[in-house]
Amino acid sequence: MGYDPKSRTITIDPGSEFVADSGVHFVHVHGDIARKANAPEAIKRDWNIIEDWLGCSGRDLSAPDDERIRLAWMGYYAVGLAPSLSLQSAFDLFAATHDVKTFRQHKPPTAVMDVFDRMLAKDEDIAKKRAHDIEQAKTEMQAVVSATGGIRKVPALADRNSPDFLRKTEKLRRLIFGIYLVCWVTWFNQVTNGFNMMQPVGWLIVLAIPAAVFFALPHLLSFLARAARDVRAVFSANVMWIFVIAAWGYVFDWQNRFDADRYAALFILPVIGSWIGLWLWKWSKSQ
Repeated sequence: MGYDPKSRTITIDPGSEFVADSGVHFVHVHGDIARKANAPEAIKRDWNIIEDWLGCSGRDLSAPDDERIRLAWMGYYAVGLAPSLSLQSAFDLFAATHDVKTFRQHKPPTAVMDVFDRMLAKDEDIAKKRAHDIEQAKTEMQAVVSATGGIRKVPALADRNSPDFLRKTEKLRRLIFGIYLVCWVTWFNQVTNGFNMMQPVGWLIVLAIPAAVFFALPHLLSFLARAARDVRAVFSANVMWIFVIAAWGYVFDWQNRFDADRYAALFILPVIGSWIGLWLWKWSKSQ
């Protein structure tokens, strides 16, 4: 690395990278200012973000910290969005002379890149640049729309209180409930030897659970209609899994082979695991 934190100098040689070394310098200087008693609160807040990111609270920056800053600064430049209009040409030059796809892998969190923005530009310049980027994106989108003859309209999500949505929901509820009721009665008839072994509490279960399912279905369907696509996909996969496993178990007479723990492993653990996996996947995408 061409930056010396002790002398605050950058050495230009064949093995150095000025953009990355200047980023390390900016962060060091930012930390020096933030640690002063009369430092502005905005500078202190930004430094707290850097400390949380590097895990360097209460100590000086180390050589591994400098290397992490160096890579992050290259990732920041590789994104290609300068904090001000005057600096955009420098970011464009970086993109033209570097393998930005590789450096984007080192892109730091958004909060850290916002701090980098404020190290290079004033708040008003940042605001102007972002407004310019939004307008430019709109112009480019309009050009694409004009070139392709317009964008096909996608039907909006139906209002849960609209007559059409309520009618379709009611039809789906009756279909699901009808299938469920046939399976429910058939299963109870089988396990109670033609209902001959039924107790009073058993009749209560036979009647109460289907009624609860019937009245809960509209709320469930309405929730799913507004849920994200991946949530609907996981929910649908869980329903299919439970039905397939239940059918398989009935055919092979699992009742006489498995205990309660094994039933839980078959029916419950895959469902829980799929939802945890979805949440972890969403969390990984947010970083």
